[in-house]
Amino acid sequence: CGNTAIDTQRIVVRDTIAPMLLGVPNDTMVVCIEDIPAPAPVTANDNCNSGARVIFEMQVPPADSTCINGKTILYIWTAIDSCGNTAIDTQRIVVRDTIAPMLLGVPNDTMVVCIEDVPAPASVTAMDNCVSGARVEFTQTMIDSTCENGMTILYIWTAIDSCMNMSRDTQRIVVRDTIA
Repeated sequence: CGNTAIDTQRIVVRDTIAPMLLGVPNDTMVVCIEDIPAPAPVTANDNCNSGARVIFEMQVPPADSTCINGKTILYIWTAIDSCGNTAIDTQRIVVRDTIAPMLLGVPNDTMVVCIEDVPAPASVTAMDNCVSGARVEFTQTMIDSTCENGMTILYIWTAIDSCMNMSRDTQRIVVRDTIA
């Protein structure tokens, strides 16, 4: 009889599922810019093929202050599969220096008999927890000055880092003429 039947089935495979990023770290906060972690080795899985391409981008938005240690860094990973489906994930790294610098070399308080015996201000330095360093400012104040050899002199040092964290220390020099 030679009868033949032909039928066609059309199968359309359309990948609409985005790949999944694996290993994106949680947001974090660090104190100094030099403490920012290296980007994590993020990978991606895809439902249709063995892998998706992962692209990394680092964004440093303009600082919200003049402080180098006051920024938010964004690590952005994008996974793209062979059908153009994408997945994006971000790690935010907030850099906030809230630690004041430390003054080094501030002398102890002292007492002298005559104004001529008052020591010159010491060469005080500062050490900061972040590499950006700190500057040291010096001021001098006299109080209780009823006579030249009966006063108190205050040597005041202030250390200020780039994020405006500051510490202050004082040397008190008492001048008292106790000799008749």
